[in-house]
Amino acid sequence: MAFAAKFKDELLECFDEDGSRAHPRYRSEVCVDGTRRWHGTADTWVFNRDGLFICSQRSPAVQNSPNKWQTYSGGHVKAGVPFVETAAKELYEELGIKVRPQDLHLIEKGRSEPMMHVFEHYVILFEGGLKDLRFLDGEVIDAKWYEFEKYKKTKEQNPEKWCCGMTEENYSEIMEWIKSQN
Repeated sequence: MAFAAKFKDELLECFDEDGSRAHPRYRSEVCVDGTRRWHGTADTWVFNRDGLFICSQRSPAVQNSPNKWQTYSGGHVKAGVPFVETAAKELYEELGIKVRPQDLHLIEKGRSEPMMHVFEHYVILFEGGLKDLRFLDGEVIDAKWYEFEKYKKTKEQNPEKWCCGMTEENYSEIMEWIKSQN
């Protein structure tokens, strides 16, 4: 619960039903069932040129989805902070990968009903290896490279061990982008 206390008083970027920016609200107001409001999240998939991507395991100490594996790094958008800056900041905090916001490539943006997220998903090409990762904020405890078919099979066999996924459409679009970078 240390993480819950750490974040409960941060102001988050909020949105109305039409997707327009609304008055910022405290995380403790926004992320609780019964009082949920539309709020921003920004996430980044980390790929190499071979089409492998990093999946990371969340810490047992985090409030949401402890110990689960995820396909991207990311987090909530604080009030007044652009989505892309949040994505770059979260990537550094969770995996120790330092990038400039302009180096992130937008893959998709939209809304996710169950959690009331207004999201932007980015991708970055990473030339390093797992040994180069640093779990700076304690939200992540492990990381592995995955190829898409192995990820799908692993997630299908053990869905309870996963959160924050990737669709075939996301993967295809990312692969097209990677080809354009070579």
